[in-house]
Amino acid sequence: MTIPILEIPAEIDTICQSYKPLFSEPQFRQFERFITGLMVSDHADIEALSEGYRLSQSYDALHHFVSDRPWEINDVLEQTVRVIKQLPDGQRFHEKGMLIIDDTIIEKFGKLMEAAGKLWDHSKGRYLPYAHCLVGLVWADHQKLRYPLRFELYRKKEQCVDDVPFKTKIELAIALVDWAIEQGIPFSTVVFDSWFFCKEVVDHLESLGKDWISMSKSDRKMVIERKTYSMETYGKTLDPATLPIIKVKNRTYAIQSVQARIQCLKREKQTVRLIVSYEKKADGTFVGPVFLVSNRKDIRPERLLRAYQIRWSIETFFKDAKSHLGLGEYQMRKLGGIKGHWCLVFTSAVILELVRWNVCTEKGINVSELSFGDLKRRAFGNTMRAIIRKVLEYGRDGVPEEQAFALLQV
Repeated sequence: MTIPILEIPAEIDTICQSYKPLFSEPQFRQFERFITGLMVSDHADIEALSEGYRLSQSYDALHHFVSDRPWEINDVLEQTVRVIKQLPDGQRFHEKGMLIIDDTIIEKFGKLMEAAGKLWDHSKGRYLPYAHCLVGLVWADHQKLRYPLRFELYRKKEQCVDDVPFKTKIELAIALVDWAIEQGIPFSTVVFDSWFFCKEVVDHLESLGKDWISMSKSDRKMVIERKTYSMETYGKTLDPATLPIIKVKNRTYAIQSVQARIQCLKREKQTVRLIVSYEKKADGTFVGPVFLVSNRKDIRPERLLRAYQIRWSIETFFKDAKSHLGLGEYQMRKLGGIKGHWCLVFTSAVILELVRWNVCTEKGINVSELSFGDLKRRAFGNTMRAIIRKVLEYGRDGVPEEQAFALLQV
């Protein structure tokens, strides 16, 4: 449903003001309108967003702001970092926070869309003829903070033209971590799934003095007490019913914690921590195993499992961004405009996180009690109140009904 957006909700406008120095006055109006439109509209392509501003805004102006992009993506993303650093204690970055790296597939329909190509979608179990692959970076912690910070586009080698060097997902992941270091973002650990578990990533993180936690594929070879196994084979030697039981976030796990040499890391006799985990269901059965690997050999297994579960923050971000903020609803053909759309989606997600904390602090409730969907409905409600105020104003001024409808274009 598209409704007229007569004004920017005050709680969104207050946060957007931090980005004002990056834009001219007309550009800042477009920035606020696009951010608010993402939060209010059911659809997030430019045509749908421009409909909400039909009283004062044309499709061409909004399209120009995103597609021709008279502003720099890096400036906006770096400003987000500065905004978070200036937040009160409990909301800003801190040393116990973690960086999370993951990728997501965005299916598109059209061969003329730049950089869209054939990609395998694990969630659907099939190749998509046209899709974009985003490698994303999220900062999160145990206290429910979740800040999406940056993205990189993965392109297959055949899609890279002369002026676009090919980079693997591994190289993009390393570049994202390096960017976080350059921005002075404090974090202790980097968490990622099995796709990014390789020698290049973990060696780079350790060279930076950072810890890491990863899931591992079951076919990885390892050595335990001079015996070589694949992780899958080792898992078959274990009976979860006889393993130690721990509880993490209301879930029960049977775990085996050992030190192992992982052959893909090529570290001779140096070991890492391996946790083989089975989740215990209510009926007493076990699901698994899942293999977690970390360079932290000095912490309890339950702490390591709890830390790895923070990785779910990036999964929920991608889900929220696609469901509520139109991460994949762009229809632009040029990559510059597409990246501009992604940047504004990431920025709007951070703004909604800040709104969430402000509202929860004011009401004295836990942040987990206010979902992204709740925040979007809140923005929609604020927009509806602006419409109702305008209708009441027309009534007080004696504006005829049909003229009021015409002015509101509803």
